[in-house]
Amino acid sequence: MQTIFHTCCRNDLNTKKRGWVAISFTILLLLLIIAPNSHARSEQEIKAVYLYNFMKFVTWPDLASNSPFSLCVLGEDIVNDRLKTLAGQPVNGEALSIHFMSKPSSDQHCSAVFIGESEKKFIKEIVQFYSKTPTLTVSSVENFIQSGGMIGFIAQGNLIRFNINLKQARETQLSISSKLLELAIKVEQ
Repeated sequence: MQTIFHTCCRNDLNTKKRGWVAISFTILLLLLIIAPNSHARSEQEIKAVYLYNFMKFVTWPDLASNSPFSLCVLGEDIVNDRLKTLAGQPVNGEALSIHFMSKPSSDQHCSAVFIGESEKKFIKEIVQFYSKTPTLTVSSVENFIQSGGMIGFIAQGNLIRFNINLKQARETQLSISSKLLELAIKVEQ
């Protein structure tokens, strides 16, 4: 009797164990298929939200002027589609307008400029173009703040963080909130 019970229960446990292994394997497989796509989307969303919040924690010297608050997007970057969703959002009491450009232009007023990865060869020239105007410059291009940009996105493992070039912001009369400075990985004085 004991042998029959022992064999019966062992087979039942083995069947349950195989079932759990199959379910676990299926879940793991689904996560491996879904995770890369969700990571790419979430990185874009994170950068767009960061950029929107950067604009809320910066003070411009000429806010009283009649120029609308505008974000100019220069060049191509994977985050560009997400930036479109920011249009119309309130920044400093005005609806944010977004303009996509292929090169810097003195004809287009830009409160902030996001410089896409496609422009990395021209980063110094672009930063120089905006260096004398109160325009917040932001990019994901590597070593952006060392090239004179103001806020540069950096990847730390799976996290998206940022560095700030406070010296350049002050030279263009932009004031960056201490709250934003505290969140930066590195602040160049």
